[in-house]
Amino acid sequence: MAVVPVTTIIIVLIGVLLNSGTMNRRYDDLKDLIKAYAERQDANQSRVEETLKANLIRLEETTHSNFTRLEETTKSNLTRLEETTKSNLTRLEETTKSNLTRVEETVNTNLHRVEDALLGKFAELDTRLSRIEHHLNLS
Repeated sequence: MAVVPVTTIIIVLIGVLLNSGTMNRRYDDLKDLIKAYAERQDANQSRVEETLKANLIRLEETTHSNFTRLEETTKSNLTRLEETTKSNLTRLEETTKSNLTRVEETVNTNLHRVEDALLGKFAELDTRLSRIEHHLNLS
């Protein structure tokens, strides 16, 4: 009777030892898998970082290019605006001078007419006065 428990214990011990070896191999396999996965993740992360850096460089170049074009366009537009404003001011000045000249001519013409009319009236009054004086001297 003592043989059965000892045999059972020996069989269980052999099973535990065999199972322990299998578990050690599986554990080593899992460690290798985890290590390979970590290496792939590191490689992926490196590729993502490189891609992000390249995209950032392209973005900076594009932004710089766009701002340069915007600055050139703004300068061009300001130059055109300045030229247009100067041209408009010159035309306005010429038109104003022309209008002032016409107003001055009109005023001078009207003044000459009034002056001529007044001279005519004064001449008529002078003639009447001379007649009255002549008439008074004769009587």
